[in-house]
Amino acid sequence: MSQSNLTALRTVQEKDLDLLLRWENDPEFMASADPHRAYSRVLLERYIQHAADDLFAAGQFRYIIEETRSARAIGHIDLYDLNTDHLRAAVGILIAEKKDRRQGHARRALELIQQRAFEEHRLHQLYAFVSKSNHASIQLFEGAGFSASGELKQWVFSADGHQDVFVYQKFHSS
Repeated sequence: MSQSNLTALRTVQEKDLDLLLRWENDPEFMASADPHRAYSRVLLERYIQHAADDLFAAGQFRYIIEETRSARAIGHIDLYDLNTDHLRAAVGILIAEKKDRRQGHARRALELIQQRAFEEHRLHQLYAFVSKSNHASIQLFEGAGFSASGELKQWVFSADGHQDVFVYQKFHSS
């Protein structure tokens, strides 16, 4: 388990099934997911069985974000879309409950995942797609040293229509 003050990362476990089912199928969160589709209990059970697979074997890895004082799962952070030729991966993050947002958990989880990605997995680059209207995530990624490197017009579809996204990148400084 990786830990930083009040936030820890751990692998997905069977006890997380109901949380993942709720988070993955919540319309608020599905709007920012790609692809955005509902997940069944059976599919998530299978996913959990393989959750500890190596990042390089699976091409993705999800960590549960825990608030350390209570050991309560408050969200998840993912490395996905791994490209082993170019040593890069996308990062996605979710703090599920509004009461847990703006408490520093996402920032600390992002610091921990960067440490893992750059030092343990030897990746060269992390990137993220951030909705132009998601000001909290823009602040998060910019505060963590990511730079906006582009804008994709009408990239995601939501209840409000097609939305633009920024592409944020961070490179490992050797």
